[in-house]
Amino acid sequence: MFIDKKKRLFVPYKGWCIDNMGEQVKDPLINICIPPLRIIDNIKKLYESNQIANNHILYNLLDKNGKEILPKWVRKITYIISYNIFIVEDNNEDEVVNKYGCINKEYWEKYNVIDTEGKFLTEEWFENITPSTGGYLHIERNGKYNLIDLQGHFLLKSDSDFVSDYFDGYAYCLRDGILLKVFSDGKEKLIKCLDAYNDNLFGELYSKQWHKYLKGIYRQNRDGNKEWNFLVYYKYVLFRRYYERLTASGIQGLFFACKNGEKKLIDMAEKFLTDYSFKFPYSSYFLFGYAIIEIEGKYGIINHLGKIIFKGFSSVLWAPQKDRSWMMIIFRNSTEKHFYHCQGGDYIHYAHDFLIRNQIVCLLEKDNIWYYPDYNNNIIELFECAPESIETYSDSY
Repeated sequence: MFIDKKKRLFVPYKGWCIDNMGEQVKDPLINICIPPLRIIDNIKKLYESNQIANNHILYNLLDKNGKEILPKWVRKITYIISYNIFIVEDNNEDEVVNKYGCINKEYWEKYNVIDTEGKFLTEEWFENITPSTGGYLHIERNGKYNLIDLQGHFLLKSDSDFVSDYFDGYAYCLRDGILLKVFSDGKEKLIKCLDAYNDNLFGELYSKQWHKYLKGIYRQNRDGNKEWNFLVYYKYVLFRRYYERLTASGIQGLFFACKNGEKKLIDMAEKFLTDYSFKFPYSSYFLFGYAIIEIEGKYGIINHLGKIIFKGFSSVLWAPQKDRSWMMIIFRNSTEKHFYHCQGGDYIHYAHDFLIRNQIVCLLEKDNIWYYPDYNNNIIELFECAPESIETYSDSY
């Protein structure tokens, strides 16, 4: 049962609707935040021109008067709810393939940002743009990295080999094996020089590469157990200490360090951001600035500064970032259960659509009530359903 007492009816390929006296209308819960500009596509135009098989779908933005904002239709537009901006991605794949039959060195890909007024953040287009934290975005240009705020100001005076997310007044960057702390005014402080990598001291590289600059490595200690670290650009060792287990957190510059099955959050300078230990689901990491954790058999979420935002819940339901479009996971009693496309019943399907469209990290359950964290860190009731019925693929409300 939904908290607003309204009935929901799932309509395949049309989304979730409210059945009101036999009439289907849009569900207000599925789109909590309506974009200030409308994203449109050229599917109809392609279909009418018989070119749909030879070209990708393109997109544009319309202002409140229905006027196209972008002078050129682009490959992708993503609305970032927490920042209230649009990330615009474009490339020339169709032109190159139609000309040469394949992608070659003439291929390019570029990114920019559009604000709520329909204006570009900068005149410069970048090789990549991804959301960061604290009001900044990651940008890549010429193979180097920087942070840019929503007014178009760069944090670093010169681009670096790597830059972390923005934390509470600072970020970390790497230049030629030197770790620096960069403050909000752009001033930099030397933290440490990374040790050079000696492959004679380590075992095989861990197969998963967390970033183009970062790869897991381990060595054997005196007891024959593995001790973990990270290798930076195949040249430098990131940490001075070694850990029972290390994983990237999903926030650039933060890591989960493990000892005796308990985790803590550490940064690149090996500063612990949590004065408490926690567990977390195997598939969990930071998403939209938050991560799911388990403390004393209960679940909650923390932010990128290690602060506990919510705790004390009995179950958690989320769509992992890597497989977000086709997988849902429920975690309770320290056990994960995965639901793949078309599995799990109505509540799973609804929660999946709700989380993706609203860019929310997870749903949290206590006493059979499922809640979601909103964009201001309030906890809002969504629906009532026993987690046991979700686990058993219930299709009833």
